[in-house]
Amino acid sequence: ALNILLILLAHPNVAFCSQASIRIHSFLDFRPIHGREEAAFLLSTVNKIFSNLSQNDDSERYSYVLPLLTIILDESFDLLQI
Repeated sequence: ALNILLILLAHPNVAFCSQASIRIHSFLDFRPIHGREEAAFLLSTVNKIFSNLSQNDDSERYSYVLPLLTIILDESFDLLQI
């Protein structure tokens, strides 16, 4: 389910991106990140999406992706020993 949400987060349609962002945010609130592999996967995938947004200057979707990136960084800080 998380992979589908990440695909929708990267979708160019803002409605899909916003709904995916809300669902991923809820998912991360109710279930902690388990293990370094999951933390690294989430961080790299959302970072890749964020990088693509910055290259395309898609500021409307920033507001959905940046908070997720912050949450993932906060939750995976100790796991990844950042």
